[in-house]
Amino acid sequence: MRSADLPPSYRAWRLVVLSLTGAAVIGLAAWSVWYGLPQEVQRWVAAVSETCWTVWTMLG
Repeated sequence: MRSADLPPSYRAWRLVVLSLTGAAVIGLAAWSVWYGLPQEVQRWVAAVSETCWTVWTMLG
């Protein structure tokens, strides 16, 4: 069945579902960037600092 053969209400419903899905994906990506990424960077910096401290402690 072609898209043109579908009733207008079905096409409109499909567009609404596609729009809501897109909005959810964009929202999840934004949340990940604003909250997940800084936390991951903070964990990485802490791990690097701890490793450097351990190496300098062993050498000194």
